[in-house]
Amino acid sequence: MPSAPPTQLCRRALLGNALFSCTAGATLAVLPSTIATWIQLNPPWVLRAVGLGVLVFSWLVASAGTRPRLRTNEVLLVSLADCAWVLGTALLLTRWPATLNATGQAAAVAIASVVAGFAIAQVTGLKRYLAETGPDLDSSRGCLAGGK
Repeated sequence: MPSAPPTQLCRRALLGNALFSCTAGATLAVLPSTIATWIQLNPPWVLRAVGLGVLVFSWLVASAGTRPRLRTNEVLLVSLADCAWVLGTALLLTRWPATLNATGQAAAVAIASVVAGFAIAQVTGLKRYLAETGPDLDSSRGCLAGGK
């Protein structure tokens, strides 16, 4: 049986992340008032703004996952953004727990758990890819240093 390409786990995690983010972002952008009522968050425009930002993020993640060649810096930046989302959720729930009702808190924890799973899978996949192919010196320099 042929072995899977070294990029398979990372690409699948990125594309799953993109699909999940696109779905969540579109839902927030299209139904902010309904969701705001459901989780008792006001004003609803906050959810629309978050949804639009998540839609842009989903496009960037999909771009990173469909390039012919994985770019280390992009995978790391996406994973860092995912970690920031998880940490932001934890901060929201611990510092301002009254911001969301119990339903909203449960939804926030569920979403953060999925996002954390994507971050772990992306980094694990990237580590496997680099272990099999060696460091990608062109793309590991980072976005400020002109990585491809």
